[in-house]
Amino acid sequence: MLLVSLIVGIAICFGVPIAGLVLLMRKRRGAGKAFALGAAAFVVSQLLIRIPLLQLVLPNFSWFAVMQLYPWRYGLFLGLTAGLAEETARWIAARYLLKGKDTMEHGLAFGLGHGGIEAMLLVGLNMIAGVVMALYGIFRTAFDRRWRAGIWFGGTGTALVVMVLFFLAGYRSTAYYPSVLDAQSSLSIANSSSSLFTLKVMSWVSVLVPFVLAYIAYVWRKMNAHPLTPSELHREHHQY
Repeated sequence: MLLVSLIVGIAICFGVPIAGLVLLMRKRRGAGKAFALGAAAFVVSQLLIRIPLLQLVLPNFSWFAVMQLYPWRYGLFLGLTAGLAEETARWIAARYLLKGKDTMEHGLAFGLGHGGIEAMLLVGLNMIAGVVMALYGIFRTAFDRRWRAGIWFGGTGTALVVMVLFFLAGYRSTAYYPSVLDAQSSLSIANSSSSLFTLKVMSWVSVLVPFVLAYIAYVWRKMNAHPLTPSELHREHHQY
């Protein structure tokens, strides 16, 4: 059921914007430009301006750190800043870059580009990569008995899919584990993460992860290079 929902999600994230764009381009000239400007408005306002400010600049102010302790205030702040950033970018694009293109089709294309690029970038690409890698690892392992690399494809694909599901619940600091009894106790990415000091320490520790993975891969390959024979198992006193 989860696999079906992921496939449906991929179809929606990519199929709806692309199909809508093709349909609008056939009906109205200039719809492609409106779609591209809508997508650019989202990328500039959110990915290049607002999100870097939220992550790099505002945490240096004490009032912002205190506000994160109150989910309702923090959620209201995030919603207002998101609306302000996106609406300003949309107004600039429509006012100065879409002159003379004020038909309903142009408006639909503009909005489709704005929402479609968000779905494709934040959800669709990772979801596609995760599902394809997971299915490839599962099916090739099932039909090719000599192939032993399924764990790498299946594991990486599963990690990407889980990350997408986490983004869907936790993007923009919404509660991914809401509390029914006390809304203030709901868990979001911000209030459930470790302290800044711990995150900095673990970021340096993560530098060692490639060396650990390389060691595991080396030992795994050495162990599989010479499999145990039946005679060796009979001579061994341990029971497996």
